[in-house]
Amino acid sequence: MAVIHPQWDSLFQAWAGLYGFQGAVLYAERGRVVHTGGYGLADQRTGAPVTRHTRFQLASVSKPLTAALILSLCASGHLALDTPVVRYIPEFPYPALSVRHLLQHRSGLWRYPAVAEAAPAPAPRLSQQEVLRLFCEARPEPWYPAGAKFEYCNTNYVLLAALAERVTGIDFASLMEQRVFGPAGMQGAGLCSYPERQHAGQVAEGYVRRRKGLIPAEGDWLDDAFGDKGVYAAPLDLYRFTQALEAGLLLPPALAQAMHARDSVAQASGYGLGWRLRDGYPHQPYHFGWWRGYRTCLIRDLAGDRVLIILSNVDDDLLPGMYWEAFDWSESCVIR
Repeated sequence: MAVIHPQWDSLFQAWAGLYGFQGAVLYAERGRVVHTGGYGLADQRTGAPVTRHTRFQLASVSKPLTAALILSLCASGHLALDTPVVRYIPEFPYPALSVRHLLQHRSGLWRYPAVAEAAPAPAPRLSQQEVLRLFCEARPEPWYPAGAKFEYCNTNYVLLAALAERVTGIDFASLMEQRVFGPAGMQGAGLCSYPERQHAGQVAEGYVRRRKGLIPAEGDWLDDAFGDKGVYAAPLDLYRFTQALEAGLLLPPALAQAMHARDSVAQASGYGLGWRLRDGYPHQPYHFGWWRGYRTCLIRDLAGDRVLIILSNVDDDLLPGMYWEAFDWSESCVIR
């Protein structure tokens, strides 16, 4: 059932008129959905509108879900946070690098597209297992010792997806369904590459903004590397994910809380286990995402029990600042 709140709806209608915003939105407070809405078109060619059921490429908002899977494998004994990855993948050439280093972006590893481009015969499309193979064969020297500092890098989460497949013998998409999507009730969520997206149904086409208007974003040779991106979901799916974390349906409470705990490392870097940590706001973990035609946002306020989800199928540089504008505005919004 759609829930329309007039103040929230007015805000996003204004965004649509002023900035050409299109996408799907969900705001929840104190355990109930206050507003859901769709704005603009999911597909410019067919005229299909964005609805609250439309699914979007989550881009880096996929990372909290990947982190939840990895911590689930820690809870089941498949992995341990501070164990070196080489214990699970003997050919891995970085003996000091742990699972925690990958989760916290403290590996020092190169960006995987650069490693792939330097390969003698780069694959036409990369998977997470292909990325792992390239690092094991090329063995590029890290930029700094594992754990020395924070540097956000998608390589970390692609390797986490490959690691999950290695220790379980199960493909990443099935693992996400078994351990995250299914238990959380995320009925519209899944992973798909660009070619699969064309037949996925109720999936928003991604667009880039040009002077002449919106142009469809083309597929990319990195689309099949999952873990750092690749999840498609509707706002309600993401909200169910946050609720499942809080209810202990995905992880033991201690591990769920560790995702956004502000230990000395997380405090210094502003990044926990799969979540960014808002500076000056200790109870507001969040993540933003960008990937060819999509901009995404998931913000939680653990103290105030608020969740804001904005998924757009237009690559617009204005959006990250607007996310915080909307979230901070919500404190003054009268919820009936």
